[in-house]
Amino acid sequence: MAENVQGKLFCTFDFWSLKPCAMKYLVSTLASLVFVFSASAQSAQWVKLNTGTTKDIYDIHFLSPDTGYIVGEDYLFKKTTDGGQTWKDLPTPTINEKPGNGGDIMGIDYHGGYRWSHLDSGLFLAWREGYGGMITEDEGASYIHFAYDDSNMFCSIRGFRALDEHGGNGYVNLITYGESCGGNGVYYNYYNGPFGFPYADSTPTAQPNVITSVDRDSFITIFGHSDGYLRKERWVTAPLDSLYLDSTGITAVHAAGNGTWYAATNSGLNNMYRSDDSGSTFYQDPSFPQTFHYPQINDMSFVEPELGIAAGISNGRNGVIMIRDSSGWFFLTAEQPLNKAKLFDNGVGYVAGENGLMMRTGAFPPADTLGIRELHLNQLSVYPNPVESTFYLENLNPDLEIHALQLVQMTGSVVKSFDPSESELDVSDVPQGVYFLVLNSGGYRVSHKVVKR
Repeated sequence: MAENVQGKLFCTFDFWSLKPCAMKYLVSTLASLVFVFSASAQSAQWVKLNTGTTKDIYDIHFLSPDTGYIVGEDYLFKKTTDGGQTWKDLPTPTINEKPGNGGDIMGIDYHGGYRWSHLDSGLFLAWREGYGGMITEDEGASYIHFAYDDSNMFCSIRGFRALDEHGGNGYVNLITYGESCGGNGVYYNYYNGPFGFPYADSTPTAQPNVITSVDRDSFITIFGHSDGYLRKERWVTAPLDSLYLDSTGITAVHAAGNGTWYAATNSGLNNMYRSDDSGSTFYQDPSFPQTFHYPQINDMSFVEPELGIAAGISNGRNGVIMIRDSSGWFFLTAEQPLNKAKLFDNGVGYVAGENGLMMRTGAFPPADTLGIRELHLNQLSVYPNPVESTFYLENLNPDLEIHALQLVQMTGSVVKSFDPSESELDVSDVPQGVYFLVLNSGGYRVSHKVVKR
């Protein structure tokens, strides 16, 4: 079963340049996501799924928008076939786990039996601390060993990825990544193909360092590293090329299609980078605004360069969903920190994280859905900004039931309250300064930065 999300939706802002953020998109998001849900209108909404667990979810893998798996702490391994409405417990592995691991499963992915494959197809799972990975072709009824050449290579595994066949050469990269027992970032790469062989590499960097993520497009495989470097591999067994981004460390990388890449750092501000040349160069994404969330981005998923989601932690406490579309980025808070994100072409998206929290956007089957693609149907204008005496709200969605409309200082104190039914807001008696215009509706809040001069 699913329930409506009781989170708070915030508009981001550019604190230093004082540019207004796109509240006009966010108010329509509230209406379409939360309050106007019907199959006929195909309105998108984020819902919290009942996963039947309070264990932390460390990884997710979906075969389709409706069929997927979650793994996590204390032998968590579940499956859904109805888009997350119900979940079935699957048998957990009993092999390759190091003593003291406690049943933590950090990675899950699927290897579909590529041509000339030297490994069985099926679900691959990786322990946080393991002597090797596990493969199951029958959803946990039986497991076989996926060994590492060096059984003590990993002291902390961050995840496992089965990356698609590279350039039509029959090879697929099966990559386990994390931290070595020597404190360095390390990955174990099994090139599965006509001359399949295991290949491991330990990056010679200062402690403490971890390989945090990996992805690939048609031209390159890129590893995110907590030392602030992207490690790039152009072809099978090619030497790694390093590109420095940020001393705070790389937390996530993702190939978004058409040669576009995104890389997130742990800096909290200006922490989204973008490449438009298949990873050759990266620059700070100007559409990713500075925000009071100070997010740590743990995972990203894109279906095209301008359409994706990211999952992470807001201000070191709660979760945050970051949504990217042609208008830029905006943010939705969650009850718990989030570890993973997945977005499909039809707009259905998932995020998952601590305390069993999992959220989905998009209508449940059998209803058709455009999911996140139809978040921005209408436009709300807030003008002028900066203002001297009167703000005007234009094109406010009539289906949105507003409970409170307030002007709030950056400290959080309310300066002035307005009639929620009004679209003309008098601020002539308000001192000059920077404020938030806050709209509350059913436990949700949209916050738009405004300047009074």
